[in-house]
Amino acid sequence: MEQNTSANQTMDMTEEELDKAIQSSLQEESARLYISPTLNQLPEKDRPPKELPCAYCFNAIWMRTTEILECYCRLTMQSAWNSQEPSALIQCDGTSVGVPEEK
Repeated sequence: MEQNTSANQTMDMTEEELDKAIQSSLQEESARLYISPTLNQLPEKDRPPKELPCAYCFNAIWMRTTEILECYCRLTMQSAWNSQEPSALIQCDGTSVGVPEEK
């Protein structure tokens, strides 16, 4: 029944509204495909958990020393995660803020 309601809502959308919804969805997906250059250079075993939103967030600044991997959030202006005291963060709106638009 929910699928039918969702389908009816989609059918009631104008073409412009549908295009905007699709574009928004694509931007969210492209944000999930982002990986920082610092994380990209690390072996998989040394990366943060994939469930961590910061792992694919465009607003995350990743820094590494010989002993610690740390993420600084440009939005909250604080440390969001580090390998010595990992947080249990599983959701964050920051992953959809300031995502560069595809051209």
